[in-house]
Amino acid sequence: MPRGRPKIYDKIQRTVALVLELPNGERVTWDNIPISCADCHGTYITFNGMAKRKTGEVQNLKCEKCKSQFKIHTSLHFQEKLELMLWDACVEAVQDGAKQKTIARKWGFSDSTMSKVVSVLKEELSQIHELAPLLDEKVDASLISMDEAFITVGGKKRVIIIARDNEGKTLAFSVSERRAEEDLRAVFDAAEAQMESPARVLLSDGLNAYQGMARNLKRDIIHAIHIHKPPYTRLIVRSIKYDGHHREELTVATKTNILTRRGKREVRYVKSKKYVGPPRKRGRKKGTKIKKKKAKKRAPSPQNKKRGPKHGLSTLHKRGAKGYIKVDPYRQTIRGANTLPPELVPTFQELQAIFGRDHIVNNFSEYGISQFRRLVPFSGKQTVEGLEARLSLFFRVKNGQDFQMPPGLARRFRPRLVPRAVFLPFCTISGGSFGNLEMLIKEVAL
Repeated sequence: MPRGRPKIYDKIQRTVALVLELPNGERVTWDNIPISCADCHGTYITFNGMAKRKTGEVQNLKCEKCKSQFKIHTSLHFQEKLELMLWDACVEAVQDGAKQKTIARKWGFSDSTMSKVVSVLKEELSQIHELAPLLDEKVDASLISMDEAFITVGGKKRVIIIARDNEGKTLAFSVSERRAEEDLRAVFDAAEAQMESPARVLLSDGLNAYQGMARNLKRDIIHAIHIHKPPYTRLIVRSIKYDGHHREELTVATKTNILTRRGKREVRYVKSKKYVGPPRKRGRKKGTKIKKKKAKKRAPSPQNKKRGPKHGLSTLHKRGAKGYIKVDPYRQTIRGANTLPPELVPTFQELQAIFGRDHIVNNFSEYGISQFRRLVPFSGKQTVEGLEARLSLFFRVKNGQDFQMPPGLARRFRPRLVPRAVFLPFCTISGGSFGNLEMLIKEVAL
């Protein structure tokens, strides 16, 4: 009778149970790990003696198909499985969502064991300071939506600033000490670097730093401002253009639902023009006389007088000049009526191309802040660098990009074996507890 591979092994899949030592020193059992050859992926694996180590002996395995020898916890095949398992667990740790049970069943862990692995990964990821790219390629977008929120990192108050496009992809973010104009401008420039063309629309709240940043871009832009004071249905649209050394602004007050249905809408607008060129020379012209001005008596200011600008954005809905605009969201047409400035029509056409029939609100970046608060836990020690690195992984996953596991993370998880291994007879064996043994090989009929 010719010798060869027994037919019984064609229907047998051998699995092993190992003990995985986590970076915090805790040990968990990893059950039902399929054994196969790293070279030929064969499943006909037999014992091949014991290898001596300082801590004892380790079982050698041999593939009867290609005759290669290996050890289960050091083989390339197991290392690939370990990296894939940690990849799934890292995605779960970053998203902090509802797939933990599915991952536990996939890799042969119990729910409590997978929870321990995910918790350890959260701590490990919080200490990593290497930023991951948010996008692999530039996006074709025309809008940048920005928002900020206060957080506490290491006992100190910080501000997280997020910039997203109209598809909800996070283009740039920053964890800063304040929300000044230069901090917002740095995030805006980083977001524009991820776009194929410069942004034509900036969407934000009414923070003065955003208004100053939009004016100081020194180029044409539409700044849509969502008012965060009741009534919340108000919207300010400011079209900024440059004519030589002058900045022309057309600020329009309307409602957030101006594009949702067909009709004739009332708007209030204000025009302004300001010289922003090089500094002019001060002093009188040559040959002119100096006229003495009489000092005017100033009336005493009341103590209860409010500070700040005399006319804010919230008063534009009442004090602006009245105009009407005809909107047809189904045909995507916008026309001006009566004395409406003609340059206002292209402004709302640009907004209609982005929002369609939706309300013009800053929900793109506001939703990104909500995701961040809900899905990124702050347990344990936190540093600004570690938080930024973890946020880069979080936003990369939310952008739909492939998750990039930090290098060297898999080496912190070490499988442990004992000198002896138990080989069970081939039969159908269900998973379960194996006592204190750290390596068990079993055969399951396929």
